[in-house]
Amino acid sequence: MKHQAASIRIDGIDEIENILGDLAPRVARSVNRSAIHAVANEIRNEAKIKAPRQTGALKKSIKSRRRRPRNPDKPYSDVYVQTGKQARNDAYYWRFVEYGTKTQSPRPFFKPAIASVRGRVKGLYRRYFFEKLQARLAREAKKKVAK
Repeated sequence: MKHQAASIRIDGIDEIENILGDLAPRVARSVNRSAIHAVANEIRNEAKIKAPRQTGALKKSIKSRRRRPRNPDKPYSDVYVQTGKQARNDAYYWRFVEYGTKTQSPRPFFKPAIASVRGRVKGLYRRYFFEKLQARLAREAKKKVAK
């Protein structure tokens, strides 16, 4: 299963990572991974909205997943179209739709999805980061009350 990658780098969030890195590095990494994956889910949802629908297999095959990074402080999440024998909805033809062929004009859905989310990435990341952080703190407080 080969993937073509387009990446979005989130800059300007160093102050959040520094504060949490000093307080609780494991919690910071966990919350950061969750926030990055939530942003990837936004891109996935946008791509599903923009994908042309004929049978629905293409929309169903657009997925997101966390990827284990080499450096735990730099998390990754992928948004991809699932293809191959193991795929429930094999949308091998997504490249033909996205980029076109000799006889078919391109009907891009991934590039516009990335473009529409790109301008909102910082805000989305901050929102999800603080949502995930609040949820984590609430879980920790609940554990302490239960003891």
